[in-house]
Amino acid sequence: MRILDLKLSLPQAAMLCAICESPGSGLRELACWLRTDAMNAKGLVDHLEQHGLVHS
Repeated sequence: MRILDLKLSLPQAAMLCAICESPGSGLRELACWLRTDAMNAKGLVDHLEQHGLVHS
């Protein structure tokens, strides 16, 4: 499956890539990686979780 097939927004796709590149990273680390705040990062992760793409 390609990332384009997942129909994610660009920020969602970037978060998925960040998680894949750095598994086990915390929310703050991921937010820093994406240069966003923790609340926005949480929303992105929540969306990915709801669609079964990641789990905590």
